[in-house]
Amino acid sequence: MKRLAFLFLVLAIFLFQGCSKSSDQKDVSTTTKSSGVKTESDPNINEGKWEITVTTAMSGMPMKIPPQTYTTCMNKKDYIPKQDSSYDQEKCKIINREISGDTVSWTLECKGQEGTIITKGRLTYKGDSFEGEVSTKIPNQGEMLQKMSGKRIGPC
Repeated sequence: MKRLAFLFLVLAIFLFQGCSKSSDQKDVSTTTKSSGVKTESDPNINEGKWEITVTTAMSGMPMKIPPQTYTTCMNKKDYIPKQDSSYDQEKCKIINREISGDTVSWTLECKGQEGTIITKGRLTYKGDSFEGEVSTKIPNQGEMLQKMSGKRIGPC
């Protein structure tokens, strides 16, 4: 039961994380526009209200975790989906963020009583939708894989 509670805590950290860009992050964002000149570019994301669905799998889990769905407003300043602002910046920090074309990758490090939890995510945007996955390594527990999909559902 303790392990199951810890896994739900980790899932909650991911689902409720708010992500702000810190000085130790890096953006690698170069694409070729129609002019053929390489310039910094945003991924192909249409700003607005998005519906995000997360499906979680972890080996050794006695039961299947049902998909989680939430809505959030997304913009071109923060490409990493979040549910609300309860992200604990004292314990969790984005240590790397890269943008390559329409794909955003990041690494999140969270320090807790169980040790350091490392989460790596990668999403590819397609205007009004995205797909990707997030893997979380949990000390003494294993690895959790989350498949994510999102669709824009309107303005914020």
